[in-house]
Amino acid sequence: MAAEKVRLDYLVVARCVAHMRQGFVDCFRQEQVSRQFATALKSVLSKRHVSMKVVAKMDVVEFELECAASKGSMVHHEGALPSKGIIESSVHDRVRIPMGLGVLLRRLKNVWRKIFSLFKRIKSLIILDASKLAHKILMRFAIIPEDVCVRRLEMKTDFQDTSKLLLSVAPHVKELKLKGNFSIGYVASKQLWDTISTFPQLRHLNITSKSYSDFREYSCSRTDALSCLKVLKLKSFEACGSGVYHLFDSAETILSTFQDNSNLRRLSLDVEAELLSSPLLLPILSNLHHLSIEKEIDSSLYPIAENHSLMSDIRFILQSLSDNAVLCLKVQLIGEEDEDVEEMLNFVKNCLDLSNIAKKPIRLIFGNTDCPLLYLDVYGMVYLIAEQEWFRHEVDYKNLFEVERVGRTCVVSGSNAKVIISVVNE
Repeated sequence: MAAEKVRLDYLVVARCVAHMRQGFVDCFRQEQVSRQFATALKSVLSKRHVSMKVVAKMDVVEFELECAASKGSMVHHEGALPSKGIIESSVHDRVRIPMGLGVLLRRLKNVWRKIFSLFKRIKSLIILDASKLAHKILMRFAIIPEDVCVRRLEMKTDFQDTSKLLLSVAPHVKELKLKGNFSIGYVASKQLWDTISTFPQLRHLNITSKSYSDFREYSCSRTDALSCLKVLKLKSFEACGSGVYHLFDSAETILSTFQDNSNLRRLSLDVEAELLSSPLLLPILSNLHHLSIEKEIDSSLYPIAENHSLMSDIRFILQSLSDNAVLCLKVQLIGEEDEDVEEMLNFVKNCLDLSNIAKKPIRLIFGNTDCPLLYLDVYGMVYLIAEQEWFRHEVDYKNLFEVERVGRTCVVSGSNAKVIISVVNE
């Protein structure tokens, strides 16, 4: 007797697929079950938010996907990609594709196309390449299809030949993070920053410079970057790294760059406090909710107790910020361990005074450019601060401040003052 064919209801199939939580490689393989199952699979996965990382090394390209499961938890999808002849090996939650002479570019394109044929909502896309060869190969095929929405893009590269990729994600990206070398020549630099200036939804931009010469004076990279920043309507902008110091060389440059952007609420710059204390910047500072600046302190040259100009600059900046704003000071200490501890405590004391006057909180992030700081844990910081003479009243010895550990920070507060302290050892 011949077997009777069974036809499954599409809605039943779609509901079953929606509850599947297997690795994304299995999803690709299950496309072969039936045409109806493949249609249901694509319909479900196209609405699922995923994070994707692509790592291009000297001899291998790795793809990794992470998908948001129910109840807000994260499920790491295992494996690699599906089709016969595409993948060389799969380990845990990655796809590994060797880039030797025997590997064709076609295999990489197939992997890229296969991923974006199913997943249409990319919450975060991270692209890292570790060599010029890997970068060139990656940029040959790394273009996002028009029907795919990428909300956050992070790239670590030298930004050569990246314009096609950036243009393909431009319609939807809200957050862009770029880390690498920006000294890439006149044509490439103009293409890079002109492309970024076309991002209609971009609200958060973070650039990290790896080369001291990236944004030097009169360089095309500096001119192009500043022109782009004048056009964008960012809510937050962060610039750090060795070359960013040259990007904003005066208060006039900062003013001309951001004066037409009324949306700016968060600003993080690697500049001197003296530059930001200019009255010219009052219109910009008064709109900020968060301002972060970096400062190097060499106790052998300018001890905190004697650096009145620095404290005066910080006071002006703090009073210029909006009422609910937070000032974040990233302090890099230069000197011996014992001197570091003393400077940290002096800085905390001075910031408490400034915070009390301005009635605004200050966040301090301490680090050492030469060696890890002595007091690594928050408990040690809490105990150390509580032992200081300025912590208590001179007459009745009652505590003038409260100090407590909150997560990985130490919070000192009292009256109108509040200082949040953390120590970073990288």
